[in-house]
Amino acid sequence: MSTEDNDEGWPQDAKTEINRINTAPNYYVVLHVTPNSSEAEMKKNYYKLARILHPDKCKEPGAEDAMKTVALAYDTLTSPIKKRLYDAYMTDTNNQNGENVESYAEWEARQGQVQLPAWLDRLLRIRGVSWIVLVALLIILIPVLIIVFVLSIIAWILCMPVNFFIRIFFPEKYRRMQEEAREQEEQLEAERAAMRAAAQA
Repeated sequence: MSTEDNDEGWPQDAKTEINRINTAPNYYVVLHVTPNSSEAEMKKNYYKLARILHPDKCKEPGAEDAMKTVALAYDTLTSPIKKRLYDAYMTDTNNQNGENVESYAEWEARQGQVQLPAWLDRLLRIRGVSWIVLVALLIILIPVLIIVFVLSIIAWILCMPVNFFIRIFFPEKYRRMQEEAREQEEQLEAERAAMRAAAQA
Protein backbone atom coordinates (compact mmCIF):
# COMPACT_ATOMS: atom_id res chain seq x y z
CA MET A 1 0.00 0.00 0.00
CA SER A 2 1.44 3.35 -0.98
CA THR A 3 0.49 6.12 1.41
CA GLU A 4 2.71 9.11 2.01
CA ASP A 5 2.47 9.05 5.74
CA ASN A 6 3.65 12.44 6.83
CA ASP A 7 3.70 14.54 3.65
CA GLU A 8 3.21 18.22 4.32
CA GLY A 9 0.40 18.60 1.78
CA TRP A 10 -1.86 16.28 3.72
CA PRO A 11 -4.67 16.53 4.56
CA GLN A 12 -5.93 18.47 1.56
CA ASP A 13 -9.19 20.37 1.25
CA ALA A 14 -12.43 18.73 2.39
CA LYS A 15 -13.68 17.90 -1.12
CA THR A 16 -10.43 16.14 -2.06
CA GLU A 17 -10.36 14.20 1.21
CA ILE A 18 -14.01 13.12 0.82
CA ASN A 19 -13.22 11.76 -2.66
CA ARG A 20 -10.06 10.08 -1.39
CA ILE A 21 -11.89 8.42 1.53
CA ASN A 22 -14.81 7.28 -0.64
CA THR A 23 -12.43 5.57 -3.07
CA ALA A 24 -10.01 4.25 -0.43
CA PRO A 25 -9.52 0.48 -0.79
CA ASN A 26 -9.06 -0.07 2.96
CA TYR A 27 -9.08 1.57 6.40
CA TYR A 28 -5.32 2.16 6.38
CA VAL A 29 -5.65 4.35 3.30
CA VAL A 30 -8.66 6.10 4.89
CA LEU A 31 -6.53 7.13 7.90
CA HIS A 32 -3.46 7.77 5.72
CA VAL A 33 -1.37 5.24 7.71
CA THR A 34 0.28 1.84 7.19
CA PRO A 35 -0.32 -1.43 9.08
CA ASN A 36 2.86 -0.69 11.07
CA SER A 37 1.82 2.81 12.12
CA SER A 38 1.51 3.49 15.83
CA GLU A 39 -1.79 4.12 17.57
CA ALA A 40 -0.60 7.68 18.28
CA GLU A 41 -0.11 8.33 14.56
CA MET A 42 -3.57 6.91 13.79
CA LYS A 43 -5.07 9.17 16.45
CA LYS A 44 -3.26 12.23 15.09
CA ASN A 45 -4.50 11.54 11.54
CA TYR A 46 -8.02 10.86 12.80
CA TYR A 47 -8.16 14.27 14.49
CA LYS A 48 -6.73 15.99 11.41
CA LEU A 49 -9.50 14.48 9.28
CA ALA A 50 -12.18 15.16 11.90
CA ARG A 51 -11.25 18.87 11.96
CA ILE A 52 -11.97 19.28 8.24
CA LEU A 53 -14.76 16.70 7.75
CA HIS A 54 -16.94 17.02 10.83
CA PRO A 55 -20.53 17.71 9.68
CA ASP A 56 -20.74 20.76 11.99
CA LYS A 57 -17.82 22.39 10.13
CA CYS A 58 -17.97 20.89 6.64
CA LYS A 59 -20.97 21.39 4.36
CA GLU A 60 -19.52 19.49 1.40
CA PRO A 61 -21.75 16.70 0.03
CA GLY A 62 -20.70 13.33 1.41
CA ALA A 63 -18.84 14.81 4.39
CA GLU A 64 -21.03 13.00 6.92
CA ASP A 65 -20.52 9.60 5.26
CA ALA A 66 -16.79 10.23 4.93
CA MET A 67 -16.58 11.15 8.62
CA LYS A 68 -18.43 7.93 9.55
CA THR A 69 -15.92 5.94 7.50
CA VAL A 70 -13.02 7.72 9.21
CA ALA A 71 -14.51 7.03 12.66
CA LEU A 72 -15.09 3.38 11.78
CA ALA A 73 -11.54 3.04 10.45
CA TYR A 74 -10.11 4.61 13.62
CA ASP A 75 -12.23 2.43 15.92
CA THR A 76 -11.23 -0.73 14.02
CA LEU A 77 -7.50 -0.04 13.73
CA THR A 78 -6.99 1.09 17.34
CA SER A 79 -8.66 -1.96 18.87
CA PRO A 80 -6.19 -4.90 19.05
CA ILE A 81 -8.87 -7.54 18.46
CA LYS A 82 -10.65 -5.66 15.67
CA LYS A 83 -7.34 -4.77 13.99
CA ARG A 84 -6.30 -8.43 14.00
CA LEU A 85 -9.61 -9.33 12.36
CA TYR A 86 -9.28 -6.54 9.82
CA ASP A 87 -5.75 -7.62 8.92
CA ALA A 88 -7.07 -11.16 8.39
CA TYR A 89 -9.75 -9.69 6.09
CA MET A 90 -7.05 -7.79 4.16
CA THR A 91 -5.06 -11.01 3.73
CA ASP A 92 -8.15 -12.88 2.50
CA THR A 93 -9.15 -10.18 0.02
CA ASN A 94 -5.59 -9.80 -1.30
CA ASN A 95 -5.77 -13.49 -2.27
CA GLN A 96 -8.99 -12.94 -4.26
CA ASN A 97 -7.53 -11.47 -7.50
CA GLY A 98 -9.79 -8.38 -7.24
CA GLU A 99 -12.93 -10.11 -8.55
CA ASN A 100 -16.11 -10.10 -6.46
CA VAL A 101 -14.21 -8.92 -3.40
CA GLU A 102 -16.59 -8.83 -0.46
CA SER A 103 -16.78 -5.82 1.83
CA TYR A 104 -15.37 -5.94 5.32
CA ALA A 105 -18.92 -5.96 6.74
CA GLU A 106 -19.79 -9.02 4.62
CA TRP A 107 -16.53 -10.76 5.53
CA GLU A 108 -17.01 -10.03 9.24
CA ALA A 109 -20.59 -11.34 9.16
CA ARG A 110 -19.32 -14.53 7.52
CA GLN A 111 -16.71 -14.96 10.27
CA GLY A 112 -19.24 -14.49 13.06
CA GLN A 113 -19.33 -11.30 15.03
CA VAL A 114 -16.78 -10.73 17.76
CA GLN A 115 -18.42 -8.71 20.48
CA LEU A 116 -16.18 -7.79 23.35
CA PRO A 117 -17.44 -6.15 26.52
CA ALA A 118 -16.64 -2.44 26.48
CA TRP A 119 -14.45 -2.72 29.61
CA LEU A 120 -12.38 -5.51 28.01
CA ASP A 121 -11.92 -3.54 24.81
CA ARG A 122 -10.73 -0.50 26.81
CA LEU A 123 -8.42 -2.72 28.88
CA LEU A 124 -6.85 -4.26 25.77
CA ARG A 125 -6.02 -0.80 24.41
CA ILE A 126 -3.75 -0.01 27.38
CA ARG A 127 -0.08 -0.52 26.58
CA GLY A 128 1.68 -3.07 28.78
CA VAL A 129 -1.56 -4.50 30.15
CA SER A 130 -0.46 -8.03 29.24
CA TRP A 131 2.54 -7.74 31.59
CA ILE A 132 0.32 -6.47 34.40
CA VAL A 133 -2.08 -9.38 33.89
CA LEU A 134 0.84 -11.84 33.81
CA VAL A 135 2.30 -10.49 37.08
CA ALA A 136 -1.14 -10.53 38.73
CA LEU A 137 -1.68 -14.13 37.64
CA LEU A 138 1.72 -15.14 39.00
CA ILE A 139 1.00 -13.42 42.32
CA ILE A 140 -2.28 -15.34 42.55
CA LEU A 141 -1.16 -18.66 41.07
CA ILE A 142 2.13 -19.23 42.93
CA PRO A 143 0.50 -19.41 46.41
CA VAL A 144 -2.31 -21.54 44.96
CA LEU A 145 0.21 -23.96 43.43
CA ILE A 146 2.11 -24.18 46.73
CA ILE A 147 -1.12 -24.92 48.63
CA VAL A 148 -2.14 -27.56 46.07
CA PHE A 149 1.31 -29.17 46.29
CA VAL A 150 1.22 -29.29 50.11
CA LEU A 151 -2.34 -30.65 50.13
CA SER A 152 -1.44 -33.34 47.59
CA ILE A 153 1.49 -34.48 49.76
CA ILE A 154 -0.78 -34.59 52.83
CA ALA A 155 -3.40 -36.55 50.88
CA TRP A 156 -0.74 -38.97 49.63
CA ILE A 157 0.49 -39.55 53.19
CA LEU A 158 -3.06 -40.04 54.50
CA CYS A 159 -4.01 -42.40 51.68
CA MET A 160 -0.76 -44.35 51.78
CA PRO A 161 -1.06 -47.83 53.41
CA VAL A 162 -0.01 -47.78 57.04
CA ASN A 163 2.33 -50.75 56.60
CA PHE A 164 4.18 -48.97 53.80
CA PHE A 165 4.49 -45.84 55.96
CA ILE A 166 5.84 -47.86 58.91
CA ARG A 167 8.23 -49.83 56.67
CA ILE A 168 9.72 -46.60 55.29
CA PHE A 169 9.91 -44.52 58.45
CA PHE A 170 10.09 -47.18 61.21
CA PRO A 171 11.95 -50.19 59.73
CA GLU A 172 12.75 -51.73 63.14
CA LYS A 173 9.14 -51.66 64.26
CA TYR A 174 8.06 -53.03 60.86
CA ARG A 175 10.44 -56.02 61.23
CA ARG A 176 9.07 -56.78 64.71
CA MET A 177 5.50 -56.56 63.40
CA GLN A 178 6.39 -58.96 60.59
CA GLU A 179 7.93 -61.45 63.03
CA GLU A 180 4.89 -61.24 65.33
CA ALA A 181 2.55 -61.78 62.40
CA ARG A 182 4.62 -64.79 61.27
CA GLU A 183 4.57 -66.27 64.79
CA GLN A 184 0.81 -65.79 65.01
CA GLU A 185 0.38 -67.45 61.61
CA GLU A 186 2.53 -70.40 62.70
CA GLN A 187 0.58 -70.69 65.97
CA LEU A 188 -2.74 -70.66 64.08
CA GLU A 189 -1.44 -73.29 61.66
CA ALA A 190 -0.36 -75.49 64.60
CA GLU A 191 -3.79 -75.13 66.23
CA ARG A 192 -5.52 -76.05 62.94
CA ALA A 193 -3.29 -79.13 62.57
CA ALA A 194 -4.08 -80.18 66.15
CA MET A 195 -7.83 -79.75 65.51
CA ARG A 196 -7.61 -81.82 62.30
CA ALA A 197 -5.71 -84.58 64.14
CA ALA A 198 -8.29 -84.58 66.95
CA ALA A 199 -11.14 -84.79 64.43
CA GLN A 200 -9.55 -87.80 62.70
CA ALA A 201 -8.93 -89.68 65.95
